[in-house]
Amino acid sequence: MAMNSRIKIQLIALLLVVFILFSTLTATCCSVKQKNTTYLNRKSKQFFVHINAQNHYDYGFKAGKKYFFIYKILNLLSNFMIKTQIEYNYTKLLENLSIYSPWVVEELQGLSNSTNIEIKKLLNIFNLFTINDGCTVILATGNATKNNETFLAQNIDIKITNIKSTFVRQIYRLLTNIFVVADIQTENYSYIFYGIPVFYEVPLMNGVGLGFGANGLFLTNNNTRYIDEGPGISTYNLERLTMMRCKNISEVQKLWKNSIRSSGRLRAWPHFWDDSTPSFCDKKGDILTIEQTHNYTCFVYRNSTEITKTYDDILWHTNHHQFLDPNLTGSIYPGEKNISPSSFLRAERAVALLEQNYGNITIDTLKEIMRDHKGGTDKNGRDSSDICCYPDKENPYATSLSWIINPQKTILYFAHNTPDKTRYQCIELIDVFN
Repeated sequence: MAMNSRIKIQLIALLLVVFILFSTLTATCCSVKQKNTTYLNRKSKQFFVHINAQNHYDYGFKAGKKYFFIYKILNLLSNFMIKTQIEYNYTKLLENLSIYSPWVVEELQGLSNSTNIEIKKLLNIFNLFTINDGCTVILATGNATKNNETFLAQNIDIKITNIKSTFVRQIYRLLTNIFVVADIQTENYSYIFYGIPVFYEVPLMNGVGLGFGANGLFLTNNNTRYIDEGPGISTYNLERLTMMRCKNISEVQKLWKNSIRSSGRLRAWPHFWDDSTPSFCDKKGDILTIEQTHNYTCFVYRNSTEITKTYDDILWHTNHHQFLDPNLTGSIYPGEKNISPSSFLRAERAVALLEQNYGNITIDTLKEIMRDHKGGTDKNGRDSSDICCYPDKENPYATSLSWIINPQKTILYFAHNTPDKTRYQCIELIDVFN
């Protein structure tokens, strides 16, 4: 009975979060773009929140004002939904942030001052929505496409194991109905993301057309294997920084090459995306995938055919290291015991479809690839190893939403639900940035 009561309380609290989220953000909704307000883009039918800030402290402060009631409710939830509080490494975490990403400390201070929630409690809130992603990313450009276009496509797969993860998944989807435009004057470029400012931002594109996608890395659960670990800037914050400071693939490569990156088993905020594999596309038609850990990187470009062993102008990635040596990084690998085949089968299916459609890839081709159900363990049905995956006894992951970026046209195609069940909404972003 006590457990049932606890679950009911959690469900009610989560529903309150959803209600307050949208009542807060749409209360000031208008039909024209204004600074630090919410508006509806009538052409795309998509809500946007603009946060224009003088610096990172101001960004955190204004984010706290805009999402004040959301943070307050999440603070209450974090007191009983997180079993292990972050107090044990709070000091060390802030020390690392001060060394490798001091701008994040400024954002936390601004957020704390505007919400009246101390930073230590904010970190507990951040861990409330830490989720495990298992994703598929596909890139095509130049010769691979029918009309010399560039595309980056991503499916977001969320682990569904209990009531909490099920409701987090729904909140995750709801958050995609409101995109945030972050414009920090001390940085180079504004960028669009979905999520909640500072603590859970999923970047999509910046103001000069740099597009983003990423896959989480599944580390081995074999205690006898080596996992590459070390301190540095978290992958999450480095991805945010990339969107603020880079306009093309060349600048992205330099930033990641020269950054000391964190990696390892730690999954507390902001390290919940550490070791993940980011991919980028730009207006010039260049594409890039970066396999990375603390000590190792592999930059894979449109012409890296000696690495990919296939045609130029196509890249793909799932949740294991395809190019780095897994014995050096700690990634899972094909044939490893007690490991789901999902990541390997999705990767095989992705490259097969890219090769099959090579030279004729269009936006419609990409939509069908992201909806594909024929590469998993059941060739005639849906399962957890499909590009558009559904949970089964082998794996609890489910594709929950999807997007496709065309950087040259500054267009985003976004599916707010499982892509095989919904249409891709066409969102022109050029007017949003201007």
